[in-house]
Amino acid sequence: MPITPVEILHREFRKSFRGYMPSDVKAFQREVAEAIEQLTLENSQLKQELERLRERLAYYESLEETLQNTLVLAQRTAEEAKENAIKRAELIVEEAQGRAQRIIEEAAQKAAEIKRQLSELLIERSRYICEIKTLLETLLTMLKERMSQWGIETEDAGHTEGEELKPPIMLATTHDDPNAKADSVNEGANAV
Repeated sequence: MPITPVEILHREFRKSFRGYMPSDVKAFQREVAEAIEQLTLENSQLKQELERLRERLAYYESLEETLQNTLVLAQRTAEEAKENAIKRAELIVEEAQGRAQRIIEEAAQKAAEIKRQLSELLIERSRYICEIKTLLETLLTMLKERMSQWGIETEDAGHTEGEELKPPIMLATTHDDPNAKADSVNEGANAV
């Protein structure tokens, strides 16, 4: 157990013949007590400083650990965010490609349908043209026959196929009513 400055100051020594001078011993005791007191005070202060530094060290070690954990977490979060962004971008591209493919296929189907309809319309048009041509030829033949029956001359002697026909010229007769002849011709045309 360490000796305290108070114990040094109050320590009593036995006296002997030819011993030390008591005043010198007391002075020395005071010097040693003061030195020990100073050392004890410094030691106490150093212990307090050491404890304070240990607390600060623990705080900084805890802070360092927290910062390291935060940094690791931030890195992990950044990597996850990057991976998620890449996956999402790939998914968006796949969806866009799928939609584009569907649009292309629909457009191709519509184009094929329009082409089929156009082909059908062209065939129908050709059929109608043939029917109309046949009808017109039949009507022209019938008209010529009627005109021949009525005694009307036609000027189609120089007429060639595909050339536009001119309407027949009505000759005036000495009939009392000029409209009667035209009416009979119109009635014949209506009968056709």
